Amino acid sequence: KQPLTMEEIARLGLGLRTELQTDPRNVADWVMLGRIGMALNNATTATQAFSHAYQLAPNEPEVALGYAEVLTRSNDPEDNKQAADMLGNMMARNHQDVRVLSLLAFNAFEQGDYKKAIGAWEMMLRVLPENDSRREVLKRSIEQAKAQSGEDNTQLSVTINLPPEVERQLPPMAVLVVSVTDGVAPIPVAVKQLPLGHFPVTVSLSDANAMMPERLLSAQKQVKVRARISRDGLANPQPGDWFGESAVMPYNKESQISVQIDHQVP
Repeated sequence: KQPLTMEEIARLGLGLRTELQTDPRNVADWVMLGRIGMALNNATTATQAFSHAYQLAPNEPEVALGYAEVLTRSNDPEDNKQAADMLGNMMARNHQDVRVLSLLAFNAFEQGDYKKAIGAWEMMLRVLPENDSRREVLKRSIEQAKAQSGEDNTQLSVTINLPPEVERQLPPMAVLVVSVTDGVAPIPVAVKQLPLGHFPVTVSLSDANAMMPERLLSAQKQVKVRARISRDGLANPQPGDWFGESAVMPYNKESQISVQIDHQVP
């Protein structure tokens, strides 16, 4: 079967309008007309048709979902808010309905409520089977929402200096280890290891470098940075390793800190 052309869809819509004049309480016809409005990108037809269907059958899931979708796609912020309320009510009745979750996430994302969008997408990931092809798209959507919300943008920029005479005597296997604490507890909030390059070097740390999910870099008000050159790549400081520390500094999203490596572990 060939899919319908736009012209055939428009003719179908005209036929439905005629039928609805004789039987204005036919919910299925209003829903069909709403779908035709969406297919033809005619927002007015789609909204009016689904509005009629919703007035006639507000508790019919297909009707409510279709109406919420039309309102979500509307350019009117009031429509978007109404859709969010409707979707919230549907969620309360069945919080595992993937179509409701998907529309709720899309609605929240379009309105800039990235946390709500991420929550809905993460719930979908819990509901969908492991081999579902939609999972990859959801993961990308979550990444995008995190980036938009600024969660991923919280970075700490650290510029590290090393005297040339020290740099010359380091073995090629040496590794630079940058660790960040809150300036109070010795356990690092974030750690990054990288092969030695030429100094000065600038290193960015973010929540991706966190040691524990409940202690994120972005949640810190102050930080202390330590940079150490591990000559053999070991995690624990060895005698003779060079290191340097910053003072405890106030921390915000644009923080830039400099560290001078000028001490040796005894």
